[in-house]
This record gives sequence, C-alpha cells and structure tokens, in this order.
Amino acid sequence: MKAQEVKVYEIFNHNPQENLVPQNKSTKSAKTTLAAVENNSYAADLNNFYDLNYNLKPTIYIANNAIAMAPDNQNPVKVILEDVKSLNILKTINPVFQTVELIEINVESLSELNTIFDVATLQSFSSLKYIYVQCNQFSTSVAQMQRFVINTGSSITVYFMTINPS
Repeated sequence: MKAQEVKVYEIFNHNPQENLVPQNKSTKSAKTTLAAVENNSYAADLNNFYDLNYNLKPTIYIANNAIAMAPDNQNPVKVILEDVKSLNILKTINPVFQTVELIEINVESLSELNTIFDVATLQSFSSLKYIYVQCNQFSTSVAQMQRFVINTGSSITVYFMTINPS
C-alpha cells in the first residue's frame, strides 16, 4: 500500500452491520469526502477530528509510561502515546488531561492489541472525543480494534489506521 492510499477507518458502535467508513488521509480528499456527507453534525465532527489529528496542536507526548513532553502555558488538546505499555498513565488523575480531546495510540505489533484499553477507567479526560489507533507495520480488523478499545460510550469516536510498508 502506498502512502497516498492509506485509509483511516471509523468504528461505529451504533451500527455493527456497517462498521467502517474509509476516509482518505489527505486534507484535500478529506474535505471532498466531507462535502459528500449529508449529516452536517457528523461532517463537523469528522472535520474536527482531522483538524486535531493532522494540524499542529498543543500535545502531550507519553513514552515508557511517563510524560515525555507537555506544552508550556497551553491547554493540551491531544495526547500521543508512543507505545501501548504507556496506557496505564492515562488512568492516573492528572489535571493536564482535562482539556484533551484526542488520544493517539501507536501500536507496533499485532500482539500489543491483546492489551485492553478500557476507556471507562480514564478519570481525568472530561473533554475526550476521539481515540485514534495507528497500527504500524501490520494489518488489523474491526473486530481486533473492538477488543482493544472497550467501553467508549456514545460520546467517543474510535478511528484506526493501518500503515504497511510499501
């Protein structure tokens, strides 16, 4: 798969019959896709996700189960986990997480998806709207993602992307 063919998929909790909506990663194609969406609130939500994920925003970086870098004097809206073993730090009560709207998780191997990320255990993420799982170097399925990320409720949308080397 070439870089320009990379797709982002959304997992719908409300309709298990149709679990995937492919969206092109490029901003231009994303806006074209958004124009075709009839539901304005869904389009606005998808546009917000793309803005948070692909544009420069105040971000907390977490690696090796520790905060590696956090923005000074800015409310972070994004958390990037460099590894799955750092999921536990998200369960801690930390006021810096209160403004975070997007959690991005980098997954390096299929075996890491055997870990369960229970969103209900997150106590400090009162603004969380999106979870984005990026699977590097391997393919995955909706079923695997649904086992990996659980208890999202109706207010959090889960997206995932598989990146395979060309």
